[in-house]
Amino acid sequence: MASTGVLADDESLSSSPSCNRGRQRTIRIDVILLDGTQCQVCLDYRANGQDCLDKVCQCLGVFHEVDYFGLTYFGAKREELWVNMRNRLYQQLPTTLALNGVYRLYLRVKFYVPPHMMLHQETRHQVYLDVRSRLLDRHHWLLDKELQQGQGSRSPDSGSDASSSFDLEDNSHEEPLAARLAALIVQADFGSGSLSSSNRLCRQILSRLLDFNDEDSCYNDNDSSGGSGGSCGTDSFREEFLELCKSAMEYHNKLLELSPTAAEYRLLQTASAGLSMYGSHYHEAKDHLESRLNVAVGPDAVWLCRPDAKTAFERHPYPRVQQVTISDRFLYLSLSQENGSIREMGFRLASPKAANCLYRCVTETHSFFRCDTVRNNVATKTCRDVKGAFVSLFVERELSSVRNFVFDVRRTAKEVHDNARRQLHKCLSAASAAPGINFRKRERRDSRQSTRTNSSTRAVAPMPNLLRCQRFNCIPALRSHDGLRRLRQPAGDLPDLSSRNLHTASLLCSLARLINTHCVCACAISFFCRYVWKQL
Repeated sequence: MASTGVLADDESLSSSPSCNRGRQRTIRIDVILLDGTQCQVCLDYRANGQDCLDKVCQCLGVFHEVDYFGLTYFGAKREELWVNMRNRLYQQLPTTLALNGVYRLYLRVKFYVPPHMMLHQETRHQVYLDVRSRLLDRHHWLLDKELQQGQGSRSPDSGSDASSSFDLEDNSHEEPLAARLAALIVQADFGSGSLSSSNRLCRQILSRLLDFNDEDSCYNDNDSSGGSGGSCGTDSFREEFLELCKSAMEYHNKLLELSPTAAEYRLLQTASAGLSMYGSHYHEAKDHLESRLNVAVGPDAVWLCRPDAKTAFERHPYPRVQQVTISDRFLYLSLSQENGSIREMGFRLASPKAANCLYRCVTETHSFFRCDTVRNNVATKTCRDVKGAFVSLFVERELSSVRNFVFDVRRTAKEVHDNARRQLHKCLSAASAAPGINFRKRERRDSRQSTRTNSSTRAVAPMPNLLRCQRFNCIPALRSHDGLRRLRQPAGDLPDLSSRNLHTASLLCSLARLINTHCVCACAISFFCRYVWKQL
């Protein structure tokens, strides 16, 4: 279990988070990660949702691509709700959510971008865990007509261009999509094992992917009779399942030399290019006829699906969505028709919070994927509660403490990608420019201000300039760069020094140990050690 933050004393944590907020200055939150583990975070009670998300992503090694993730919790009617990252946590989380004074949140991927737009491997790994969970456990995005196809195709107006980079060395498009997904999941999770174990794992993953109810009857090849219940009860469906298993095994044999990291990347490519509903979030609702359905909000359109989420009967691209409004538990979509008229569709959700969550999801997804920048009317839209309405009667200027932001999207997909590239370029530029720094000019300037002329003192003076880079934010990028790993020399590799340079030698050994243990600005310290060694 990972933990972050400074935990408060037992006395302050024993009381309920909703009581005595003036006396209790912290709240504890248990965040369930995408791999099922738990991360405990302790925050100030005035902290926003972004503060909690930053600490969780810092534990996972995700720094510049936090915008792709979000936090969720379950409401009173078991509806999944998104935390607004710009508002305070204690104002959003209900008191019934706290168990023994501890809240529970869930880390989720909020925006699914193509894998080539994610620059860090840790970000891609977390997205893979979420995609794997949605495919196997929730059965999202799996349309029956697409699983049997050799090559899935996204809609022409899709915001994702992952299909342009989707190029396999082998002719993998001949295999059905379900077989390729199952084989890639087996390779990413278990690697290259024996032939019997690989075949068994492919069957298990494929049965979970297709949601079989009677797995034993499907696993036994010698049994000629179908199962008494489930999806594979008929002989025709059983034959189709066995054909899919055979295709998955054949495709997995082509992936034996593929590393788990490359298999995760290949799976994200296959899912984004082959599943037309990839990246959609499902919301349970009812239409005007009181029929249950799922409203799926995707990167390029709003889908209407059956309750089993395997059949989509309507698709409405974002250019057709003219307006989205909410009223209590109802959400209304204004859609433009081919003849120029406006068609209004209404949906009733489980609670007003669920309707507000769907309203936010449609607006934020459209702004993130379809816009070049977030519009001001989306970024600055606020609402006031009872306390804020009362304060506004006496205060002319609206205070930030009594207003809540409606949307928490701040940057679009292009802006997040450009910012991550810019931060990575700064880290690599600082590393490549460090050997060219003129230390002698700095030493001459410092010698006029100090009476100490020791060579080791003059060498330590330039260190603050080298530490101007973002210390903790640049470490993942520097550590992932293969060329910079060779700069970390252990203390035992340093040669022997003469007695007159004994103080300098001890300084070099201490800095080398610091590099091997803490990795604090390893790049700057390594270049500094090499510079001092050349001056001996």
